[in-house]
Amino acid sequence: MEYAKFLNEARENATALPYEKMELYKRYTKRFAIEMPRSDSHENIKDAEYAEGAVKYLSQIMGGAPDVILLNGHLIGNTSGIVDEVDPASEASFSDRKLYKNDEDKFAAFANGFSKTVLRIRVDGHRRVNVLIYGGDTALPVQVLVNAAEGSDLTLNEFYFSEGTGAAIIGVLNEINTESNSRVELNSIHCEKEEANAFAMVKGVSGRGSSISLNTIYAGGSFIRQRNMLDAQGLGSGVEANDIVLGVKGQAFDIFTHLINSNEDTRAQSAMKAVLMGGSMAYMKSMAKMKHGAKRSKSAIVERGLLYDKASHIDLIPDMSIDESDVKAMHSSSSSPISKDDLFYLCTRGITEDDAKLSIALGFILETVARINDNNVKTFAANLIRDRLVGANFSLPDNMNSKDVWMTDINRKAHEVQGDSDDDRI
Repeated sequence: MEYAKFLNEARENATALPYEKMELYKRYTKRFAIEMPRSDSHENIKDAEYAEGAVKYLSQIMGGAPDVILLNGHLIGNTSGIVDEVDPASEASFSDRKLYKNDEDKFAAFANGFSKTVLRIRVDGHRRVNVLIYGGDTALPVQVLVNAAEGSDLTLNEFYFSEGTGAAIIGVLNEINTESNSRVELNSIHCEKEEANAFAMVKGVSGRGSSISLNTIYAGGSFIRQRNMLDAQGLGSGVEANDIVLGVKGQAFDIFTHLINSNEDTRAQSAMKAVLMGGSMAYMKSMAKMKHGAKRSKSAIVERGLLYDKASHIDLIPDMSIDESDVKAMHSSSSSPISKDDLFYLCTRGITEDDAKLSIALGFILETVARINDNNVKTFAANLIRDRLVGANFSLPDNMNSKDVWMTDINRKAHEVQGDSDDDRI
């Protein structure tokens, strides 16, 4: 399809498509308006000043400045060496090679139709790329297209920031293609201010013997909508998605992960965990599809919710479709408030009630955070989670404390008390 036609189709579908196409999930969908930003300029002085502060902050916690800086949907910095800005109109087959088609999702169509920046990451070898995604009230969506060559290894870290008094809208569409025996880890950390809305999408296809791992921490913004679709397409390949939600002050989250086993000996797993307080809410939905012919494959879905108060709400919706008999599949979901008996047990060990709650919540979440391979990102995520749980606000950690934030003996015991386990991993 010619790119001009692809673009027009995308913009039409961004208006015409419903917020949710799947009937099962329509009642569990939160809406927010998407529209063409008022300005196509990234030269907002205040936004630029705030972004400079975010760059300095990330430089401290990651041991160096971000490799790629996006301000209001525009590329303003790139020292990566493997990230290129591409012009879709100049590539004859660009629209045909897109993983996200215009009829799949309203927000994907919006990103396809209105992105001013399309980045392509070609990796051959072992690389790490840190990306700052900064949004003000004029933000445009961005596309990040990853191509991992045979035997390559990429760690892509995306940090979402916003500032100012405007209601920022940040949109990012990620597409990941992996060739045989390659590995891609995408770590996304949402640190937006409380006025921001964000939507993000990840679609990945794993080649023979390759793996794709998504780790997403949702700790910012007024509302975040996330859609993940991961297809273990190559023989012996694997895909994994880990979503961790920290909700405070009425935040809302709409998270959906779709896993597919398309070939023999493939692995697909999703883990969703949420800690909610202060009237926050979350829809957390997982769908696993095991296709006919996917023999000896494994698929697992685990959803867990922990509620600090009666004002907060969570809906956990796991689902599976299995068209092959020679497979292993499981799904489970559970949510509960913090047990008074558990609090009493911990308090008898000399812990205050607030510290007992914190220990239970940290034990509940940090075992999943530990799946992140990048140590700097893992430590930042753990400290960010701890700050959210302690202060119930949108501040950022002042320093990276790797000594006290991880699983102390009391956190481990609290983890056991709450009755949660990650033994469901495949």
